[in-house]
Amino acid sequence: MLTTESGDDMKQAGRAAGAKAWLVKPFNPETLVAAVAKLT
Repeated sequence: MLTTESGDDMKQAGRAAGAKAWLVKPFNPETLVAAVAKLT
């Protein structure tokens, strides 16, 4: 999930909807690559 939200309630809702990773904007490319690598 790529979002501007960082609250725990929003993260919990994302997990309930099936999100496997959570990135808050702005993000750096290394963080994105690391998150994707954990999913593969």
